[in-house]
Amino acid sequence: MKRMTLCADDYGQSPEISDGILKLLAMERLQAVSCMAESPDWPAAARALRERPGEYQTGLHFNLTHPFTQAGRSLSSVMRDAWLRRMNPMEVERRFDSQWQAFVREMGRPPDYVDGHQHVHAFPVIRKVVARRVRELSATAWIRTPGGRESAPKALVLAWASRGLRRTLGMEGLATNPGFAGLRPYEPQFDFRRAFWKWLTANPDGTLIMCHPGLPSEDVHDPIRDCRPLELAYLTSDDFADDCRASDVVFERPTFSGS
Repeated sequence: MKRMTLCADDYGQSPEISDGILKLLAMERLQAVSCMAESPDWPAAARALRERPGEYQTGLHFNLTHPFTQAGRSLSSVMRDAWLRRMNPMEVERRFDSQWQAFVREMGRPPDYVDGHQHVHAFPVIRKVVARRVRELSATAWIRTPGGRESAPKALVLAWASRGLRRTLGMEGLATNPGFAGLRPYEPQFDFRRAFWKWLTANPDGTLIMCHPGLPSEDVHDPIRDCRPLELAYLTSDDFADDCRASDVVFERPTFSGS
């Protein structure tokens, strides 16, 4: 039997995303929820989380690209400046601290872990700031490493960034997940169930699987809005439970204890 963690990203980005994730929490099908504390919807979303007990962790989904109260930067521009070491560490720290404080203000405690919207926390400069601030702000929080086994160009770039992130976490003495899955093309015709079966069967014990469920939405700022209901439909279905049994996988709350 393998033990894995299912983590839903983007909680708080919009009511439709939050409501879809809350539905999965009510079914006890998630073990981690990554929260966008910079969102104007975050206070209401946080209140709903506080009222939803269960065996799951809540993390800070550090954002530099989605437009909320501040103009979002394109992922390509963030990647370019990060790889060229042109990111301003003080600005990254300011944005991180603001979002951390917003999480603590609404949840009444620090996040259990930190990851990044569009994985920005894995990029050079950003990863050093994030790792240092997590170490300084929390004795127990871990940081998600997003590199998986996929071979698409985007996945290879992310795997390269993740190797640097793991080295940084090791130097800071921070824990991380031993494996990661969930990278996919965000096209409505994508066969999510087939991909999920591969993630269940091809990855080792301790793997964290990322997902992006949500209810139907007209949010023009959400480029993957058409894919979210398809993920939610599968994750709430009997097919999901059947696939977990057939692959001998049990999903459990994260217990990562070392980098």
